[in-house]
Amino acid sequence: MKWLQAWLSLLFSLMLFFPTNVAFAADPQAGVRFSTEGIDSGVYSSQPGRMTEKEQQSISSGGIPKTTIDQATQWANRKGSDVVSFLQSAAKPFAVIFFILSGVMAVFGVFGNGSLLSKALVGAGIVAAAYAGILYAEPLLSWFVGWLTS
Repeated sequence: MKWLQAWLSLLFSLMLFFPTNVAFAADPQAGVRFSTEGIDSGVYSSQPGRMTEKEQQSISSGGIPKTTIDQATQWANRKGSDVVSFLQSAAKPFAVIFFILSGVMAVFGVFGNGSLLSKALVGAGIVAAAYAGILYAEPLLSWFVGWLTS
């Protein structure tokens, strides 16, 4: 059981340095700048007790922008796709790492313990099925729903 804890702690510490985690760090040399748009653009009045025209419009409209149902649907679809692609990109390294670990276990099973070989092959099969499910979740779900409704 201790070897499992050691492998998991090594795996999680290596995940800290994967490119997907480092990609969001700001690099001033690369020209990444944070936007300060709206801070000095006259949105807020510099005089206490007086509101700018933009503040009055925001309060009178309730602060909610005017949109159509189509715009809201497009926004929800775009954000949903962003979440799905983020989860897919976060799960890919785990699947690849566990597939490689299953391969290493299979090699040890060939030269040593035979039961380790069967566990490694089952593990590799589960990882391959999970990886396919992660990458092709939407078409698989559409196929399954079609199968259920037919």
